[in-house]
Amino acid sequence: MLEEIEKYAYDNNIPIMQKDGIEFLCNYIKDNNVKNILEIGSAIGYSSIKMAKVNDDIKITTIERDFNRYNIAVDNINKFGLNNRINIINKDANEVIIDGYFDLIFIDAAKASNINFFEKFSKNLAKNGTIITDNLSFHGLVEDNSLVKTKNQKGLVNKIRKYIEFLDNNKDFNTTYVDVGDKISITKRNDNINNFIVAPSSYDNLENLLNKNIKAILIGIDKLSVSPLFKMNIDDIIKLANNTDKEIFVSMNKMMHNKDLKLIEEFLIKINNSKISKVLFYDLSVLNIAKKIKINKDLVISQEHLNASINTNDFYYKRGVNYSLITSDITYEEINEIAKSSKINLITTVYGYLPIFYSRRYLITNYLDYINKDKKDSIYYLKHNEDYYLIKEEEEGTLIYTKEPINLINNYLKLENISYYLIDGSFMEDNDFIKVVDNYINKVKQDNTYIGFFDVKTTYKVKKDE
Repeated sequence: MLEEIEKYAYDNNIPIMQKDGIEFLCNYIKDNNVKNILEIGSAIGYSSIKMAKVNDDIKITTIERDFNRYNIAVDNINKFGLNNRINIINKDANEVIIDGYFDLIFIDAAKASNINFFEKFSKNLAKNGTIITDNLSFHGLVEDNSLVKTKNQKGLVNKIRKYIEFLDNNKDFNTTYVDVGDKISITKRNDNINNFIVAPSSYDNLENLLNKNIKAILIGIDKLSVSPLFKMNIDDIIKLANNTDKEIFVSMNKMMHNKDLKLIEEFLIKINNSKISKVLFYDLSVLNIAKKIKINKDLVISQEHLNASINTNDFYYKRGVNYSLITSDITYEEINEIAKSSKINLITTVYGYLPIFYSRRYLITNYLDYINKDKKDSIYYLKHNEDYYLIKEEEEGTLIYTKEPINLINNYLKLENISYYLIDGSFMEDNDFIKVVDNYINKVKQDNTYIGFFDVKTTYKVKKDE
């Protein structure tokens, strides 16, 4: 029956993979124990059928926008009895929303949209997954301009070259090329890049961190961010973002008031025209203003103890929020459940003091006034039994933190499909914090670390239907 599909494709000028190309792809699937596949571009179902036949455990989601080809693909899939393992979607891949993670993402659709497909669906790539793209030679035209005969061919060739350039310059992924079929690219995440976001402890600390093997820096925006984050004014942060290859995240994590609204909009407009990557926010006024100005940056919901369920995170995802700094009040198993079931990308704190209490009131000042003592510092300690909990008071109120920083150096790799790991240097001496960052980069195990609720059952439980 496969020969019939091949003949139909040839007779009707429908592009399908060349034989040595599909053979290479199927061998790759077998050798790498691929189980879940997302295919962009079904055509008449030829490649999805071939891939599904490699192993009975393989499940495929495939997308085809052309209605006639979709119907033919459905018939072909049914003839092979694979409709229970191949889910075909009749939609433009640029518009469809795909849930879940895949061991292999196979791009074989409109060449002009390759970059869009890669950027969109790479978020669905499992931790050790692969993106494979076909037709990067385009029948030899990409390598030999003399073969290009029409304006349409020239446009497509230029798009493919731009895609190859995009792959070659993408620091998050490594790409190799195989000259089989019509030339194939094999792309995997760059294991040499640690997906760590680091919140500096000071400006001097920041300068040191910019030379570390980390992915991003998190900085609080002066006037719109609360402690414990190190803060800078927005113009200096933008200057920094424009002069580093690190991603720069900014935080607007304070509880906003009417007087802040004009400043929020002013700063978000500046951010929109900068190389700042992502904006963390607590107050929903930031989200509403970001939507009003049509912000083109990723938004990160950061509400400490509140965003602790699948539905909460999906609620924000539907409103344009791409990332969630997930609460540290739940276990790693519950975080993994959210990562698996929710559409939002997760960030989790792996090191740092965690807030356990906030009050808008000035509790330190009020207490010292009550006992007739002067307030000499912004940081004090509350003793409970034999433990001391850090208390900090500033203009926005009073915060109480954990007795010591959470440190998941021995445990964080149990977390699955996490986009970024946050290492927070607040309240730490610069040299001590640099040692912490180096330990994470080099994966140095440590004894007797405080892990908070990471593996501690509580009365809270993530439920899919709540």
